[in-house]
Amino acid sequence: MEKNKKIRNHISIVAEQIGGGFAALAAVAFGILIQNADELMEVDFSFAEAGRGLMIVGGILLLFIAAAVKQMWTWSKTWIYIDGQTIVIERNTVNQKVNTIGIKNISNINTEQNLFEMIMGTCKIKIDTSSLSTADQTDVKIVLKKADAEAFRRTVAVLLKEAKGEAAEEGLSVVDDHGRETFDVTASTADILRHGFCSITVLSLVVVVVGVGGLIEVLSRLTEEGEVLKTAISSIVGILAAFSFILSAIWDIVKDFIRYFDFGVKRRKDELYIRYGVLKKVEYTIPVDKIQALKIRQTLIARAMGMCMAELINVGMGDDKSEKNSFFILYGKKKDVEEKLEKLLPEFAGVVDAKVTRQPALALAVRAIPLVIYEAVLILTAMGVVAFLEEYRMIVVAVAVFAGIFVPVLVLMDYLTAGIAVDERVLRTADGFFGKTLVAVRYDKIQYVELKQNLPARLCGIQKGSFSLLAAVSMREHDIPYFRMNLEEKIKEKILGR
Repeated sequence: MEKNKKIRNHISIVAEQIGGGFAALAAVAFGILIQNADELMEVDFSFAEAGRGLMIVGGILLLFIAAAVKQMWTWSKTWIYIDGQTIVIERNTVNQKVNTIGIKNISNINTEQNLFEMIMGTCKIKIDTSSLSTADQTDVKIVLKKADAEAFRRTVAVLLKEAKGEAAEEGLSVVDDHGRETFDVTASTADILRHGFCSITVLSLVVVVVGVGGLIEVLSRLTEEGEVLKTAISSIVGILAAFSFILSAIWDIVKDFIRYFDFGVKRRKDELYIRYGVLKKVEYTIPVDKIQALKIRQTLIARAMGMCMAELINVGMGDDKSEKNSFFILYGKKKDVEEKLEKLLPEFAGVVDAKVTRQPALALAVRAIPLVIYEAVLILTAMGVVAFLEEYRMIVVAVAVFAGIFVPVLVLMDYLTAGIAVDERVLRTADGFFGKTLVAVRYDKIQYVELKQNLPARLCGIQKGSFSLLAAVSMREHDIPYFRMNLEEKIKEKILGR
């Protein structure tokens, strides 16, 4: 792509934005219609009523047309171009706005194609910078024809290398001399099925079971009513909500079976290229020096099977609401994940099987105080509720017993899982209850550390804390479990680079 050449987003972005708004409006209208279905069935649709309905429909159409005109106006007045070492987005509408992005600050360049964009032959470019203020959103989104998008991405990649003082290249290529795609790590169908199975959480399974049980109960009650059709119509909102609840939980279970087809990762010099997706194609190009940390994750199922997976913590990964996870290496045996990590990201080699130091036993003593208070309040509350109830006493007692046992189990599981290791190159922390998450971060990527110590912890000579990274909010703050105070100085020295 030529520098200083002004381009617009592809015109299809207008249809995509309008279509999304129209779908939302249609969903709201449908919900209102269903909710008032029983009343509408009794309405006598006279000429006046029909005219009022046409006026409402006409008003909605006018709003839709106005929105379309506004989007077209904004599209026609928005230009994108590369000026030296910056990307400029210039909007010359009523309120003129110029957004300038320094190429040297780019943390990663992503491309994405949803079904609509595949049909239109377009591609969305998503560029993120190493900025805390915009870590939860994409800094630049550009929609271009597929070939133009690739040319734009290559140009930015070359300029990014020049900004680092490196030799300009054509960017990261995954095609060999014979035109075939080559990756360092790929995933077979069996790998993706294994990943999907290991990604299942116990909570999702519980939600599905409870949701199905509730739906069956509602439907069984409907069949007992005299006017089944009318009762069903009046209850359809609740039924649809239950279906939505169940389908959401089912999707949470099966999504990883289908989302990561065509998965591939390649390392070339100081960049990583990650690609996956069929219904929604996603590609990441990530400079290695912009990676903030590595996360090794295990669900309960994966932990029982000795499996783990790796995620990257980086500005621009995990900031999309539809892509909360920053996948890097899919679930596999620890040995296999470690071998892939050595090939793709040797900067973090050895963290998969490395041990962390478990919290001191005194951490249980410190937590025993609030736990005793919790149990006392729970017992007194349950006794008070039971004293005023004539029915459901057994249910209240059962809930109280469950809560009284479950919370101490969580405290114990956290103690057995959590730990810390202050290595020469990285700081590693682990936490979790039934699953486990290990975060490995290089000391120079830590923004700041906060250490906390209440009176019982001070008396026991232990403390805990947290550290912050340059990432989206969901991945920014990470806990440091309880550790002995003699480690504090070592952590400070490593962060200060002494």
